[in-house]
Amino acid sequence: MARKDLRYPQNVDGVFYVDRKCIDCERCRRIAPEHFGWDEAGHSWVFSQPETPEAIAACERAKETCPVGAIGADGHLEGPPPIRQLLPGLFALGHPSPLTDDADAYLIVRPDGNVLVDLPAFHQDLLPQLQALGDLRYIFVTHEDTLGEVEDFQLHFGAEVIMHESEADQVQLAVAHAFTGTHAFADDLQVIHTPGHTRGSSCLLWRRHGGCLFVGDHLLPQGDALVPERFDWTYDWDLQQAQARALLAEPWNHAFPAHGAGELPRGFLPKAKARLEAALSSGVRTGA
Repeated sequence: MARKDLRYPQNVDGVFYVDRKCIDCERCRRIAPEHFGWDEAGHSWVFSQPETPEAIAACERAKETCPVGAIGADGHLEGPPPIRQLLPGLFALGHPSPLTDDADAYLIVRPDGNVLVDLPAFHQDLLPQLQALGDLRYIFVTHEDTLGEVEDFQLHFGAEVIMHESEADQVQLAVAHAFTGTHAFADDLQVIHTPGHTRGSSCLLWRRHGGCLFVGDHLLPQGDALVPERFDWTYDWDLQQAQARALLAEPWNHAFPAHGAGELPRGFLPKAKARLEAALSSGVRTGA
């Protein structure tokens, strides 16, 4: 937690500030570049206080994701509601869950029943807003790490879980749609098994807006693209890279990751397929 008595003197007056724990990781400057700047001494600082709900939300994301807790907020500003529209019929959900390592979650609003993609916290401020947007019919889980409080959402909304069968046993209640492979789940939805990050890692393709691909942790932000990233716990790195290339054959345009969306200016990455193809073609280093 940031301490006001350790704040850098360069911070402009107002709610947000950076204190002396800053390690100059640049994350806040990527998330909210209009408000966080760099000092030659090797740290970030707040040079402009946010005024709009969107700017406040960006600064809050920077604060929440600071790896050392060096960003503080002295007071409270009214930010946007827990649900924020990204595209017509598509919303980003607030209240990330610590059970999913603060994964980004999304809501697709559709006539045949809404789809929750990955799990936010089961928060009382969020539930009525989800209900107001219509019937929550499905919960698509990209992989086992984003399950969170899935059973609470199942019971509260009566929603059916869609998840790859190799990880379906992680859900205490029944998984209504334990799939294998890649196939059309509905006229506008396609499930794509993309193993590598985990055994059951999968993407959901929504055939709207030129193709919206929810990639879980299969692809993560790196520079101006979303690319595969290797971790110590990666299930199969070679397979993950191969699956990333295979995605280029699918009809999609925009990408929505389970982590790192807050670092993207629009909350998702437009033209992500072309960016991925360019990154892979250029031999960008993906992973350790």
